Amino acid sequence: MQTLSLLHLDFRKSMRTDRPFHFGSHLLLFIITGTALWLPLSIYFFWLSPMIPLFAIPASAQIALFILGAFTFGLWSHVVVFLLIQRYELQRERKVQLFTDLAFFAKEVAQVNGKQPSEFSELYKKIYSLEIFPAEYARHLPERNAALWTFLNWLTLGLASYFFAFMLMTSMQRQQDLEEDFLFILSEVLIELKLLRYPLPLEYRIVRREFSVYALLSIFSLGLFWYFWYYALMHDFNRLLDRSERWEGVLHYILLLYPERLSR
Repeated sequence: MQTLSLLHLDFRKSMRTDRPFHFGSHLLLFIITGTALWLPLSIYFFWLSPMIPLFAIPASAQIALFILGAFTFGLWSHVVVFLLIQRYELQRERKVQLFTDLAFFAKEVAQVNGKQPSEFSELYKKIYSLEIFPAEYARHLPERNAALWTFLNWLTLGLASYFFAFMLMTSMQRQQDLEEDFLFILSEVLIELKLLRYPLPLEYRIVRREFSVYALLSIFSLGLFWYFWYYALMHDFNRLLDRSERWEGVLHYILLLYPERLSR
């Protein structure tokens, strides 16, 4: 079956795209790059302010200091924005292709088992739902350009991070819900085709986070809450990867055994 080989390729792609985030290393780089703002300010307030009052510094120099600090403070946050969106987009593209191939695989197995297409067949109604699902998945999870979002984040001195975080939080929630809908139908189809005994495992649901609460906490904490916010985004992304690994592992095992079942 041609679709079988395509699915094996889809599962192999996960080794390149499904790489988890390690917050500890990112936190260290946050701290290192964050000194770019606090170092000049601390030098001024602790050493230069008694000798050079703030009003004595030319306005252009004050503006230059502010821009330098704003554009370099937490420089690694721009890298994290890029990585998060890039990994999200790789996941999105792979899942669209995987769902497409799984729908075709279910249809091929149904035909091999002698189940002919019919508008009155409940099985083919479910298979048709699987076939149109990838387009719905792509529509609800629009494409994001990592380089563009990183540039906007840098250009707006980090203000775009709020919209980026809102977009990523809602996208991961929507991705979780959409995958559950697809896997629920796929499980019913595979059980009816006697390839599964039980539904595919759906565990590790990510919690629903309130964007407004996170935004207010980041503002009131003068940005310190962003460290936890980035941790939460990475944690949720990693949980989605763990979740996918479980049900994809079950499907991969079924695909490995399927040629043997055909030869019997």
